[in-house]
Amino acid sequence: MASKLPHPNCFYAAVGFAASPPIGSRAVTDETRLLLYALYQQVTAGPCASAKPWGWNAIESAKWNSWMQLGDMASTEAMELYVATMEEENPDWWELVTNNGEPDKVAEVQAAAAEAVATAGIEAMARAEATARASGSASAGSDSGGASANDATSAISRIIAPPGVWTKLTPPQVLGRAPRGRYSHAAAIVGGNMFVVGGHGGGRLMGDVHVLNIASMKWSVAATTMAATSQLSADASSARSDQPAATAVTDAASAALAVSFTPRAGHAAVVWGSRVLVVGGRTQGGGAATASAAAATASDTCEVWMLETGAMEWQRLGPG
Repeated sequence: MASKLPHPNCFYAAVGFAASPPIGSRAVTDETRLLLYALYQQVTAGPCASAKPWGWNAIESAKWNSWMQLGDMASTEAMELYVATMEEENPDWWELVTNNGEPDKVAEVQAAAAEAVATAGIEAMARAEATARASGSASAGSDSGGASANDATSAISRIIAPPGVWTKLTPPQVLGRAPRGRYSHAAAIVGGNMFVVGGHGGGRLMGDVHVLNIASMKWSVAATTMAATSQLSADASSARSDQPAATAVTDAASAALAVSFTPRAGHAAVVWGSRVLVVGGRTQGGGAATASAAAATASDTCEVWMLETGAMEWQRLGPG
């Protein structure tokens, strides 16, 4: 079970765990240690602006390189990735650090995290960044008492205007198998259905699609496929003129299968008729499947994907 603390408190609780791992925790690799160091520096000191250490100091050079690779990553994103990386290595870190949720121990960890936040003086900065990233919707979120980024959840809330009163929808109001808790996902409504695409949860990027029928308030998992027609046509037309037609089609089919909607977070979704257009986001690099493995190769993209909600087919419209 993940920590229910909000950021930045959850971040500092995870830092405390990493600094003094309790009995039962699993040792992390040197690669992960470098990533955790870099993320900590990104949160507490901002983007790396120090000069590169002399080449003979291998350890300091490795730490500098790891920090520099984070670029201009926001402190709030660095907090999320730090905790996600910790959860990947030690999924039960919160249980370990709180003695399986012992009330006195939970209060102790919470107090230590709050003290660390106050000492670091970053709470105002984190809130300011969260407000900027919300793109004008933060005021509604703060009034609703919404969940933090780290408190990944599949809960649904609705607001009734004009009173402006939020209501959290909980079972049995919501039926079906709810998607795994996540954040930095995208959602769009087509007809009477809400489509939830991708996001970040459990230390991993996601590329799944879940559908909530608003009339019945029932969740379902969408079995999406790739629309190969346009890809086949484009690849076949670009094949060499002296290449046999059968070979061109086979190669085109292979290329189409190789292009698929990749897991991502931080993307946007807009509705276009019966279609959902997904734009941008951060995708994992090099085929990496976990937060720590993908951190060094993750990249921001502006590629555009289209989901035809009738056939539940993905089609890539343009490179990013």
